[in-house]
Amino acid sequence: MWHPPERLKHQLPAAQWPTEAEARASVWFSPIRVGPVTLEQRTWVPAMVPWRATEDGSVTQDILDWYERFAAGRPGALVVEATGIRDIPSGPLMRIGHDRFIPGLANLV
Repeated sequence: MWHPPERLKHQLPAAQWPTEAEARASVWFSPIRVGPVTLEQRTWVPAMVPWRATEDGSVTQDILDWYERFAAGRPGALVVEATGIRDIPSGPLMRIGHDRFIPGLANLV
């Protein structure tokens, strides 16, 4: 029968919050250049698919509220979810494959 390998046995350093001076000196909240764009800070909200669009793929108030909550935290970048590019049914996934979606997407950005 398989058994997991023996775990590493070493002491972890004591965890502590950074001091105010250490936090201020951190690069985490400093600008970073990504290609031609300079982000205000290095935090990101990654792409997720919350399935909050209408069945035809239009932007809803739920989507606007979803991204507004993230934007309120002022991340350096907020990556919008996957969007369907073909005009085929795929559930409540946002779509971008037809001009009829432009008004909702424009409202989102």
